Amino acid sequence: MRIEQPYHPGELQVQQQAGEALTARGNGQVIADTILGGALRFIEQQPFVVAGSIDRQQQVWASLIFGEPGFVRATDPQTVVIQATPDDDPFWANLEHTPAVGLLLIELMSRRRLRINGRSTRTPTGLTLGVTASYPNCPKYIQRRQPTRTNRPAVPPLGTRQGDRLELAQQTLIAAADTLFVASAHPSQGVDASHRGGETGVRAGPRRADAPRARLSR
Repeated sequence: MRIEQPYHPGELQVQQQAGEALTARGNGQVIADTILGGALRFIEQQPFVVAGSIDRQQQVWASLIFGEPGFVRATDPQTVVIQATPDDDPFWANLEHTPAVGLLLIELMSRRRLRINGRSTRTPTGLTLGVTASYPNCPKYIQRRQPTRTNRPAVPPLGTRQGDRLELAQQTLIAAADTLFVASAHPSQGVDASHRGGETGVRAGPRRADAPRARLSR
């Protein structure tokens, strides 16, 4: 069923400031509290999912969860099951106190993507997500590529580092990237996981005094 008012006040304000309120209102017509029937098979075909979550300090994280196609599936239009072994990614610890989750399923080669938001319940084999919002996104800015598996040993976890500025190597890495994933949250309307992409940018400049602190993981 279509959601009557899919946007929270912050989104409405940004849309108004950007002069995109009318366009956003039209796009909102596709946001529903169930998954489109044609997307059910698409979900099962994906080898990874981007998951947004909130930690104990109310900071938002975007995590990548990998598995064999079928490890994520919709058992019905309002339920998504993820079968994955929890690791040291903050995502799994975040679910212990904040069940809100935002999922992004994105097929880079075909440039198709689907967003699903909901509330999670932990299970012995992963989690179950009760869908509160689901909608497809256009292919704009998605860089076409084919993910592949390798036999290289897994990279050891780097842990979490905090600081108030990015190091040169980190700035260079960011400037060379054409794809990234972000997460955002609203106190009463849950978590979103989103894709951002485009041409590679320029090296990051000095940090402003009012800029957010950097949080680095994995």
